[in-house]
Amino acid sequence: MTHHQQEQSLKLLKATLDILKQCNESGYVKDVMEVTAIWDEAECDGNCLMEEVEALVEELINQNKEDE
Repeated sequence: MTHHQQEQSLKLLKATLDILKQCNESGYVKDVMEVTAIWDEAECDGNCLMEEVEALVEELINQNKEDE
């Protein structure tokens, strides 16, 4: 895993934790895809987070295949 990938992973994990905490601390059920977190100086929702996580996972899978 490259340094950039490590930084991206940490950023996305922090955003995921932020969204999950917001859902958990709410007095009512929230749609995780509509809750927002801020990273890269932009407010993004669960859909945006999912897309970025999918892209990183795909990048890591492809990198592992190349290393084999």
